[in-house]
Parts: sequence; C-alpha cells; structure tokens
Amino acid sequence: MPNDSISPWSETFSVAGVPFVASPFATSISYFLESSRDIQVKGRAIRLANAYSVASATKDVAYRRVMLSGGFNLPDGLPVVWYMMRSNRRAPELVVDRHRGPSFFYECLDRGREFGTRHFLLGATEETIALLADRLKSKYPGLAISGTWAPPFAPLDDGFFTKAAELIRASQPDIVWVAMGTPKQDFAALRISTLTGIDSVGVGAAFDFGAGTVAEAPKLIQDSGFEWLYRLCCEPRRLWKRYFFGNVRFLFHAEVALVRDRITSLVCKIRTRRGGLRGANVDGQVPK
Repeated sequence: MPNDSISPWSETFSVAGVPFVASPFATSISYFLESSRDIQVKGRAIRLANAYSVASATKDVAYRRVMLSGGFNLPDGLPVVWYMMRSNRRAPELVVDRHRGPSFFYECLDRGREFGTRHFLLGATEETIALLADRLKSKYPGLAISGTWAPPFAPLDDGFFTKAAELIRASQPDIVWVAMGTPKQDFAALRISTLTGIDSVGVGAAFDFGAGTVAEAPKLIQDSGFEWLYRLCCEPRRLWKRYFFGNVRFLFHAEVALVRDRITSLVCKIRTRRGGLRGANVDGQVPK
C-alpha cells in the first residue's frame, strides 16, 4: 500500500500562499487510485483548484482555511502551473503538470476499472446526474457507480451533510465526486471526507461536460491556457465577473507573493554571507 509520507504528492509549491501538488498527471492518477482504499491515508479532500480558486482564497478567510486544511490542492489551470514553475527554484527537474478537473475525473473512472474502484456522484440536477451515469456506463463498460445524489440547490447545512453521509456510507464507494461549483464543492468535500473517511474530490463542471448539457472546450483550447475564454464565450452572463475580476486578482496576488518570496530568499542569502564574513579571521580563515 502507498505510504503518504513518501507519496508523489509530498512535493508542493505555493501560489499566492496556497500550496499546490507538483506531480506528473499520470503519476497522480495511479497514486490516487492505488491509495483510495488505503485505510492509513484515505479520507482526503482533493481540490482541483484554478486561478479563480486562488483569487477567492485571497479574499475569503473561510475558504482560505479550507485550501490550507487537510487534503491536497491539485493545479487545475495552466496559470497556476506557470506560477508553480516560476516559484520552483529548488527542483528544476521536477515535472509539474496541470490536473484539469474533468480530465482527472474521466481518467480516474477509466483507470479505476482496473482496481474495481467504486464511485459516488454528488451534485448537479437529477436529470443531469441520471444522464451522466448512463453515458459514463456506456463509455466505460464495467464502471462501478455505487450511488448518486443530486441535492436541492440550497446552502450547505447539517441536514445536507447528514443525508450525504448516510447515502455515501450505505453505498460504500471508494471515491466521492462532488460537482457543486467553486468554492461550495470544496467546503462540501472537506466535510464529507471527514464524516465518512472516504476520499472526496471537487470536480466543478465535469458532470455537465460528461452529461453533454454544457459544451466542453476542444482539446487544443484546453491545452492552450485559454479554456476560460472559451467558457466565457459560452456563458458570458454567468462567468464574466468571475473571470474578469478573478483573473486580475489572481495575477496581482500571485505576482506579489512571488516577488516577496524572491526578496526574502535574497535577504536570507545576504545575511548568511555577512554572518560568514563576520566569523572569519583577518587572513580569511573561519575559526574552528
């Protein structure tokens, strides 16, 4: 069984104060599926976080606590990956891949069949989740969907978590997929993973994409870093504020944090060198 202390998710880099896992995408899939049944490490909240998530964490104290709490933040969005790579000064050979939410979801469903992984789908509407389940079973023969629940659109409260925990425990899944939008799904996934001891993953629009109710960007656009622009064109009224103000806020805080970290690193190096000079003899020999 995987040992979480030496897992491929142990290396992280910070973007605007939020730690993100630095790992190849394929490695993350294998590790996550293999460890989802490991009683020593399961019960994790997995956040597939993008620039909007980081921007939200800079202004919402409660959400920032979630991002810094137990579990893992995987970089869903190339801007996050770019800033991770810019901040990576200690291990330049390390591969840092984007972990796009829907792609992570699909790959885990596909590869999970090798492990007999059981999945619980939570979120969207009853019509969407029913259509999603049918499409997924057709696309991935042998896929084990242990249960589904499309909760009413309402704030998260004790009643929601009580029912969610009951349904999830009864169906005995290995992974719970939560699609309720950011940041709501991350609050939900964290609490659900704590209550049930089962890995819970927030996957955003993955259910709508998988069900075909919302158009998914072509692969070329997904890989370009401009998927947000494609989605904005598809849903301008709903997303324009999120992307315009969110992207500006992300860039500002990510850049400030990066510059601050580099200045801090430079100051530490200068102090270290000065300390060494003070301890040296006149002839340049450091006393033993």
